[in-house]
Amino acid sequence: MTIFLGYTLRFHIGTAAFGAFVLTAVTAFQAATKALFESMKKTQGEGNMIKLVEVCVQYCLWCFKKSIEFINSYAYVYVFMDNVGFCTACFHTFGMITSNPIQVGINKVVQLMLSLVQSITTPLVCAFASYYSFNGDKYAATTSSFAVLVVTATVFIVSLLMTKAFVQVYSQVVQSMTVFALYDVKEYSGRFTRPTLRKAFSLEEEDKEESKEESKPSDAQSTTLL
Repeated sequence: MTIFLGYTLRFHIGTAAFGAFVLTAVTAFQAATKALFESMKKTQGEGNMIKLVEVCVQYCLWCFKKSIEFINSYAYVYVFMDNVGFCTACFHTFGMITSNPIQVGINKVVQLMLSLVQSITTPLVCAFASYYSFNGDKYAATTSSFAVLVVTATVFIVSLLMTKAFVQVYSQVVQSMTVFALYDVKEYSGRFTRPTLRKAFSLEEEDKEESKEESKPSDAQSTTLL
């Protein structure tokens, strides 16, 4: 862990800073356009055309920012995996997304569902456990209901923060594994993937087709010899 942290700080700190700078620039431009439209409303009045243009511009900037955040999350995996620059990693990420839109979409949906389930169930379970623990017969006589609610709320907030941190790490791990699998399928035809992943990517069928194509010339050569 320490070795890879030093490797990242030594070789890729500039890449991380450049990616953060891109997001910061887009956010600053979004805030500047928001302030510009607010000043236009004060000087020219709140017309319907200004509102329409503001909504369209803000929506386009929001979509652009979300797209950059989405590409950034995959680009950093390519940076560490191929030891390339940020722009090159973004180009590889865009190619991966366009080549495998279904796999990437399923990956994001699964991450969203798991994150939602974990973020809801874990804090609620911890809060209910805390409430019933401090509201039992052992502490009922010495503890007020307000104190129990305060402790329960504190446990809920702390468990929610811890769950969010765990979900972020878990999502990044799943995302990195998805990039590794897609990269292996593209560059090495799934040589290092498990049989279940090969079946999911339909690599077994491709192998059968390739073996059939390779066997056809040998059959033709045998007929010519006969």
